[in-house]
Amino acid sequence: MNILADPPLFLDLIRKFAVDLVKDFGEVFWEKPGAKFVRNPESLAKSHLGIFLKGAYGNIAFVGREIASGRAFVDLLVNFLGFDYILELKIVGPGWSIGWAESGLDQLNGYMET
Repeated sequence: MNILADPPLFLDLIRKFAVDLVKDFGEVFWEKPGAKFVRNPESLAKSHLGIFLKGAYGNIAFVGREIASGRAFVDLLVNFLGFDYILELKIVGPGWSIGWAESGLDQLNGYMET
């Protein structure tokens, strides 16, 4: 009931998740720390985010993974307190440029069109 009385902003939840994940569990993403990611780090991050949202907010949030949108699949679709959020997760680091992360914006635009 406390969450419903004073609901957090969804963007704040995502930011908190990102900061806590990197600070407390960031090593799970590295095969060679700072030099090489593990295989499929985006899938790993997506799983962690889904588990976090379901565990902490499962009674007020629906979390769907890889939901079809046109000819592609949305990483995560979250309905939080009656609002839908489409999440496209991108990793930035060795071998994963800012340009790669920015490509997620085009993907989101495509999802919004379909």
